[in-house]
Amino acid sequence: MDNQIEYERMMNGELYHQTPELLEMRMKARDLLYDYNQLHYRDLDSRKKDLEGPIRSSRGKLFY
Repeated sequence: MDNQIEYERMMNGELYHQTPELLEMRMKARDLLYDYNQLHYRDLDSRKKDLEGPIRSSRGKLFY
């Protein structure tokens, strides 16, 4: 299977065949979310810093 097609399916919320590379990407995203959620709500500088990388690489595919 073409990894790019599976990646696009994953990003669109469709069913996809999970490859080791896609699993690693998903686990990394979950790790980042976990780290972000452990920050104190008043620590705005750290919260903003933690979001800068994912927002920059999201290419407009964020959900609020």
